[in-house]
Amino acid sequence: MLRKIVTTRGAVNRRKCIISPMEEIVPAIVEETTSQLEQHGLGEQGIFKILGNQKEVQATYQAFVKGKKPDLTKVNAHVVASVLKQFLLNLPFPLLTSDLRKSFVEATEIGKEVDPKDAERSTIKAVKDCLEHLPPGNQASAERIFRTLYLASVNEENQMSAKDLAHNMQDCLMPVDESACSNTDQHIEFRSKACNTVESACSNTDQHIEFRSKACNTVESACSNT
Repeated sequence: MLRKIVTTRGAVNRRKCIISPMEEIVPAIVEETTSQLEQHGLGEQGIFKILGNQKEVQATYQAFVKGKKPDLTKVNAHVVASVLKQFLLNLPFPLLTSDLRKSFVEATEIGKEVDPKDAERSTIKAVKDCLEHLPPGNQASAERIFRTLYLASVNEENQMSAKDLAHNMQDCLMPVDESACSNTDQHIEFRSKACNTVESACSNTDQHIEFRSKACNTVESACSNT
């Protein structure tokens, strides 16, 4: 019997370092690392590319696994990003799921079928539609992670474009299906399309609009209180 879906979107599972597909809950390790990066780490040059100190990464990751809440302010941003990447790599299933792998890849081809000026928006919309078909737990975590990646992509200090971020996060989010790639050419082709998928998700213009809207509301509220 499937477990009851938790309908409180964005709730945090602070007890387990796992993603429960049928529960719309973001694991603590995802929530804590993305929040820390958004507050203090996205300006670091090479974020999500440069590896953190492995001893610190392992200690921090294991603390989350044991249900603890490590102090992320005591490690640098590259350690925090590496902890998130390790969590994704250690999942028993890809975050974007094997079932939707083909749909995500096909979504990146949508732009080739429309007017060039509409290609990017059409591709992003197709990828967003795929994200909405993920199991609730996967979708909640994916949205949280892609929000952070989007914010990283528009931060000029880190010198990481959406394409750079996609290249460094593809294996964590949408790893190659070795059983479906019988030769090197197929392997390379899939990696290229998977990177395009991640890049499109990082470039989600709806996230941009939503973020700018919330930022404007925050400023407006602050001005009203003065």
